Amino acid sequence: MIYSEDELASILSNNLYTLREHYNLSQLQVAVRASHTCTRSYRYFELGEKIPHLNTIITISSFYEISLDMLLGRIPLVFPASPTLKPTLELSGEEVRKRLAPNLKHHRQRMNLTREQVADFLGLDIESYKNLERGQRRPTCLSLIKLADLLQVSTDCLLAVHKILVL
Repeated sequence: MIYSEDELASILSNNLYTLREHYNLSQLQVAVRASHTCTRSYRYFELGEKIPHLNTIITISSFYEISLDMLLGRIPLVFPASPTLKPTLELSGEEVRKRLAPNLKHHRQRMNLTREQVADFLGLDIESYKNLERGQRRPTCLSLIKLADLLQVSTDCLLAVHKILVL
């Protein structure tokens, strides 16, 4: 389980660099084609100095055709034989919130957890957590990982992207 922003930044940094090198791509190529950011921002991601927004991570994972859990370090990284190296899924912040909200509520109830219990686990006040369940707030990458761990599902499942994997 990932416990801190620094640990997540380090894991993402390593995975982004490993993927880019494996497919013999430059930072510029990935920045433009996968993350739709400037090369400087992408470089910060690879150096572990910045954590990309969740919608950028979704786009990068679809670019490499891997699960969010792989990119975020929840499961081992594997390399698809011949990915298209084109983003197949790009979500706005609003789309991320809309996909998360019903899944979050469903899996919280499936685990017989109260909103208060989940809010405490995340270190949020109850209103902030309710806003996640209503689709009015986008989680951080670290919060998404913690939610997936608590609810025993993949991050992909919570956001309704890629294949649904139950851990």
